[in-house]
Amino acid sequence: AELGDLANQAKALRRIGVVYRYQGHLSDAIAVLRQALALLTQIDDQDGLAQVLTNLGIVYGELGRLEDSKAQFEHARRIYTAAGNQEGVSYTLADLGQLLLYFGDSRQALTALNDSLSMKEGLADERRKANTLLNIGTAHKNLGDFQQALTLSYQALAIYRSRRDQSGASVALGNIGALYEELGDYEQAAQYQRESLDAKRQGGSPMQISIALVNLASLAIKHANFAEADAYLREALTLAVAQQSEFAQANIYAKLGALYLRQRQFAAAVAACSHARQLYQQIGSKMGELEAVSLLGEIAFRQERFPEALTFYEDALRLAEMLNDMSSLWTAQYYLGKIRLQSGEEEAA
Repeated sequence: AELGDLANQAKALRRIGVVYRYQGHLSDAIAVLRQALALLTQIDDQDGLAQVLTNLGIVYGELGRLEDSKAQFEHARRIYTAAGNQEGVSYTLADLGQLLLYFGDSRQALTALNDSLSMKEGLADERRKANTLLNIGTAHKNLGDFQQALTLSYQALAIYRSRRDQSGASVALGNIGALYEELGDYEQAAQYQRESLDAKRQGGSPMQISIALVNLASLAIKHANFAEADAYLREALTLAVAQQSEFAQANIYAKLGALYLRQRQFAAAVAACSHARQLYQQIGSKMGELEAVSLLGEIAFRQERFPEALTFYEDALRLAEMLNDMSSLWTAQYYLGKIRLQSGEEEAA
């Protein structure tokens, strides 16, 4: 009876951790998931341990803690492998692939995702298969193969629609929209992003609607439709605040900062990016903080406030090195060199 009580407590804690994660309360999610791990270790529930380790891996990834995240996934995979649970191994590979995508390692992500898909072909979970197809498509997009990415995204969309899965379809539609944007077909891009938003309004969560609004705002910013972008972001922010998601709020404030920067509204841009940075620091997201501090560096550079820009880009360089983000690392080094040239430090530049 005692073992059963502990198992039920662990399940309840895991569910609470998942809810915290969806709400953007990532530190709280880690705390309760660790409690669940302790209980599952006590009763030697290996399958439960692997599930919670996977949940922890996802949360650590969203916080930008790549090595911690990978360690959780590898531990889960070892448990599933030892138990001969091929389905568990497949799902862990899929989650690991998604994590690697998030950190920009598309080649390794593609390997993990293809391995996962090959193991799942005989399984009945079509939704999981569609999710993996979408992620494989994203990997191909990141590697510059937009046509292959489109093909895979359309395959995923067909599966979602055959299951009447509005939530999945909305994600696929958004991915297709982003791909048409990369291909320069902005009319098609906007059409699919609007379809994605409509689908999410019908069957998605408030946070999914918020994500679709941010995607449309990003497209509007690129095409200088600033009033439209502002309206999308304001609606997205209202939803994020109502859901008490600090992570989503931080992302939206960073996008508002980028919008104000494009409009040369520097004071508003600084305020939005500073708030985004504060929120990212509160939840421990190094990747988010890197985005915010890089924007603050660009704002200061544009205003020729070079000492402040130097400080921001030095912070960005430190974060990029910590995360092994080569693109952000190059950008920070480039601007640091330009700032030092402006200051007459040619050798340092």
